[in-house]
Amino acid sequence: MKTSIKSLSRRLLTPVALFAPILLGCPTRAPALAPAPPLRASAMVSYNNNLAVVKTPGSVSIVKFIGSGGRGDPVAYEYRQITRGKKGEQAGSGEVFERYITVPTGKNKRFHVANLGQLYVELGVLSLQWSFGWDTGGYLYYDPTVVTVEVRRSTDLEGFDLSKEAEW
Repeated sequence: MKTSIKSLSRRLLTPVALFAPILLGCPTRAPALAPAPPLRASAMVSYNNNLAVVKTPGSVSIVKFIGSGGRGDPVAYEYRQITRGKKGEQAGSGEVFERYITVPTGKNKRFHVANLGQLYVELGVLSLQWSFGWDTGGYLYYDPTVVTVEVRRSTDLEGFDLSKEAEW
């Protein structure tokens, strides 16, 4: 059995090439890892009988959704908020809705694609993503490492004592 110089050099050089940086103390680069996506949690909110209490390290907000409707119909909301270091309370309102277009994908087949809409509940400087769930409810999405969302069985936005919820 004849061994060629080429095959012998390949057998010897491959292990040497692999381990040379380690044996010689040369720095090697580890492959770059993609950053981890932010954590995402959701809270299911019924519009008829729930309030959402939204807490961050510097603020407490209470959100009440008003009305109902089908997919694509606007849903109004009102909120109250207190912020650490600021006197008084902020209040505001807005509306959220999803908008879709229907794209035909074949005979008797369609695909719904999101097309703009207002998908964020704006609470002062804080915003939470919202999505349609059913005619009288939806979902709030948040990062649980920064924000806490608790759903309470009440509709009394004005009677809710925000200062009791503040942890500062």
